[in-house]
Amino acid sequence: AAMSETFRFTAFGEAMLRYIPDPSAEEPQGTTTRWLQSVGGADLNVAVALAALQWPCTWVSVVPDNELGDVVLDAIPGEVDVSCVKRAPGEVGVYHVWPEKKRMVYQRRHSVFCTKADVLFSEEFWKGYWQGQYRDVFHVTGITMQLSDCCKQAQHVAIKCALDKGVFVSLDLNWRPALGPFADLFSEVKPWVSTVDMVVISTDQLGELGHAVSGELDSASSLDAAIQVAVAAICEELQVKLLCMCCKFVQQQGQLRWSVIARASAPGSSSAAGEHSGVKVVSSFSQAVFHKPLEALGGGDAWVAGFLDAHVLSGSGVFEAAHQADTLAALCQDRVGDFSTVTREELLHAL
Repeated sequence: AAMSETFRFTAFGEAMLRYIPDPSAEEPQGTTTRWLQSVGGADLNVAVALAALQWPCTWVSVVPDNELGDVVLDAIPGEVDVSCVKRAPGEVGVYHVWPEKKRMVYQRRHSVFCTKADVLFSEEFWKGYWQGQYRDVFHVTGITMQLSDCCKQAQHVAIKCALDKGVFVSLDLNWRPALGPFADLFSEVKPWVSTVDMVVISTDQLGELGHAVSGELDSASSLDAAIQVAVAAICEELQVKLLCMCCKFVQQQGQLRWSVIARASAPGSSSAAGEHSGVKVVSSFSQAVFHKPLEALGGGDAWVAGFLDAHVLSGSGVFEAAHQADTLAALCQDRVGDFSTVTREELLHAL
């Protein structure tokens, strides 16, 4: 698709310094351990991935007005517009990841984003931002809703202003158990799940939404079938316009990756009791992508970027967009760090 300058992608959220044990380091010498530092944040990751595919992308956030704030901004590729990032006195959020334990620990409660986001990004800011001169796409995540009362307020205002201006809004629930129970997150996002244009969930949220899938399914195809039923039911119950879920099935040599997408049909269409005929479900399982992740992080954010690129920005069908998103997520996980550096040429080559 021709790159249209009239499109603009905007992400809103916090970026943090991420530390991960250096896998190439020798055994610790004395009292020192080597950690790799990178910059990441779910919403920013999506903007970086789309910028690598040559879309105009803006990240809206606040970072400290000190050297650590500089570290965050310096790490962001130049293609991402950071002119709306504000600087203020305060701290940067930090998180440590232990991939083999699948554990992460956050230190972010007192970050400048968690304490000042609502004041810096008020209704006045967003009304001035959405001027209607672009075909705007706005991406937010549930992570921001889980951070602080100030962040919840900032997120609600941002989504409301975007929807009022007719902006396409994408919401990735992105539940992080380390930040609090699912019920707390869901009470914040529930007003939006039926009004935003696209909602992304993950397999660990199916049970929380009352549609758990058995962990004993022994084949990827049976897992896919069970997930299709669950996603269709959730889509209908919550009246989600477009409900997307990334699926993974770990095998001995690597993992299969595909996605399941449900769309609510027009209101008023009749459906028989017990059927989800008010919902159309598409699975990309028939073209599932097999890969061996170098790092099992950042895949979900790359998936969102790949899907938005194909379906929303370029107008591809849901199946094609899902397969492209699966492919981009796999490519992203074949590299270290949260940011996807996959170019359009690399993506097309892999497809």
